Amino acid sequence: MSSSSGAAGWLLDRNDAIYTAQILRLARENSVKALSKGESLLEIEFPATRGNDPSVTETLDRSRAFAREFVKDPAFAKLGKELWVLFPDPKEAFLARQKWGENLPFTLTSIQGALTANAQSAGPPR
Repeated sequence: MSSSSGAAGWLLDRNDAIYTAQILRLARENSVKALSKGESLLEIEFPATRGNDPSVTETLDRSRAFAREFVKDPAFAKLGKELWVLFPDPKEAFLARQKWGENLPFTLTSIQGALTANAQSAGPPR
């Protein structure tokens, strides 16, 4: 799949689609393994925007797109609203909700939002 050589050649791949797809695949695999072992809190880092001078908008757009694709895995669908997708910043969560809609199968908020009384009353993050 990678146009670069070696097992980790995709890390150097100039094709952003291959680079992102590989990171997404590995993040899903590792997260599904962690869930099967009883882990309930997972932190997923978004892949860096690779470019000479990525804009903030480009970085946020890629982060949201990565998160949306990540949670489409069937292993996460069965968690329903117990699956919390937290963005570091309230504006990022707002933009994700604006892009994805209100009727999501998971809980979408920011870290700050998860710490509020309203978010805590919805149940603990999983």
